[in-house]
Amino acid sequence: MKAEKCNRLKRSRKAGITLIEISLSVFITVFLAGVIYRLFDRYVNQSNNDGKASQYYLDLGNFTEALSNDLAMARAVQPLPDGVSLLINPDGKPASITYSLHGDIIKREFRGAERIFRFTNPNPKLKDNPLIFRIEGGEP
Repeated sequence: MKAEKCNRLKRSRKAGITLIEISLSVFITVFLAGVIYRLFDRYVNQSNNDGKASQYYLDLGNFTEALSNDLAMARAVQPLPDGVSLLINPDGKPASITYSLHGDIIKREFRGAERIFRFTNPNPKLKDNPLIFRIEGGEP
């Protein structure tokens, strides 16, 4: 009889889950969820930074293309106190393209159309962030 009771107790212990086993499985699950969250957060931040860098190089390329095209058409270059004026003759009519520097802005003016190239800090809270180049205004 005693042996039968002892066997029943052993069987009942094997059939259940202890509190330590449950705690350990919860800990492992939470730990893995934390690791996965950190990796996902790092991936999202890297994607955002890549997008900002791509836009930076696209805008910088547009500025350098506009400036190099204007310099190729220039017949004379006249310095100004805050920039430069390029004298051109694109369609037989004399005209000038003016580039002027005002703080973190470069303005391009041609026949009343203005285009603004701006250097900005993408995150003003962080002082060590590099400047980002942005284009505003209509196409010439």
